[in-house]
Amino acid sequence: MKIFKAYLAGWSRVFHLWKLCLLLYVLNFLIALVSLIPLSSFLSQTVGQSLSLNRSLAKFDYLFLSDFYNAYGEGVQIILNQSIVLVILNFLFSIFLMGGLVDSIRKRANKFSFNEFWKSCAYYFGRIFRLTIYFLVFQGILLGSFFMLLLANGISPFEVESEAELIHHLNLLLLIYFFFATIFFMIQDYAKVHLVYQDKKIIARSIYESFRFVIKNILHFLFLYLLNIATFLLLCFIYYQLNHLAQPDDMTTITLVFLLGQAFILGRIITKILNLASADHLYRKTILTAEYPPQA
Repeated sequence: MKIFKAYLAGWSRVFHLWKLCLLLYVLNFLIALVSLIPLSSFLSQTVGQSLSLNRSLAKFDYLFLSDFYNAYGEGVQIILNQSIVLVILNFLFSIFLMGGLVDSIRKRANKFSFNEFWKSCAYYFGRIFRLTIYFLVFQGILLGSFFMLLLANGISPFEVESEAELIHHLNLLLLIYFFFATIFFMIQDYAKVHLVYQDKKIIARSIYESFRFVIKNILHFLFLYLLNIATFLLLCFIYYQLNHLAQPDDMTTITLVFLLGQAFILGRIITKILNLASADHLYRKTILTAEYPPQA
């Protein structure tokens, strides 16, 4: 019951923060627009109004892409290098926004304020950036450990006797890896919430406390996290089914696919806020209530 109350409370918080949802969508759209300007300019100077490009929209055309890369490979490499820089900048900007997002969810009694949001983004940026780096290291160690485990058990593509045996062992280990990786992602979300509530400059203790209380309440936290993942997967399924029906072979269907893509992006933002808002509710009811029980 506690899990579903937290889930419903998360949805309630999402509707309360509709201005924040729209702000994140607009920022996402502007970032995507800026990212596409170099690519759009490059395509207009190379392919232009080529009919082969229009035909390739309906299906994957390897020959077209291969010929295009052979003819304009140098330009493609420049675009790829620019894309790497944009990905890094977008990664940093998403970390910057996270502090304002978590703090806006925390301030339940107050109306959403754009001014307070940007202040919180700047205030928590350094700590959430360090928190993100630490958990990237944790994920890297986890991935490396499972890779070493793979080799230690002799599961190498050069040593196994059959392809079926390799696939079986890989599926088993990948399942175990994704389980532990999900636990780490979940702990990272609660560490962000805990960091904002505690407002401590040194984050090592916040990380340790997050591991401790998540493991202690693993069933509640994990089931809520899986429920939020199921919500996101449902969104992906609906988007895939609708997008599959619309083949982008003319301007009308291209517009429809674009609108579906924008609706999916907005839905992804909503599910992200839902995950943090429901985690915030469960954190307050489970952790804060235990540490600071209401007075009789």
